[in-house]
Amino acid sequence: MSRAFRPKDFLDLAALIGNAIATCKQLVVGKTFEEAWIRTGISRAYYGAFLYIRNLAGLTYYRRSDVHEKLINNLKMAGSNYKYIGHRLAKLRQMRNKADYDLPPSYSPTLNDLIYAIRLSKHIMKRASKLRWPPSSLGIF
Repeated sequence: MSRAFRPKDFLDLAALIGNAIATCKQLVVGKTFEEAWIRTGISRAYYGAFLYIRNLAGLTYYRRSDVHEKLINNLKMAGSNYKYIGHRLAKLRQMRNKADYDLPPSYSPTLNDLIYAIRLSKHIMKRASKLRWPPSSLGIF
């Protein structure tokens, strides 16, 4: 990476994305915002899996801020296949929290972290797609 990550890079990246959409121009990933892209990618990988599982579980109506923790904890208490998904989703959430909140030098994500987050998200979705939803024990909401 070419320089130290700054929180403002997220805003600059958002502006770059907005401008690309507004002008219908292709967005090129450059070194300037590489860490912001990686952090954003890790975050989106988590939200992709989280929203997929939340929809499968029939919890789209539950909008409180504790939905992440409740969904994950309830999955961990369900049968073995759901428990596995709960643990993987918790790991992905932990990665997302680090990407969103931990700044250098405490944490500087790498491209390998992003690749792992994407693989984990895909794995969670694939495994979840083979299960019967919602699990019978997911009635605590």
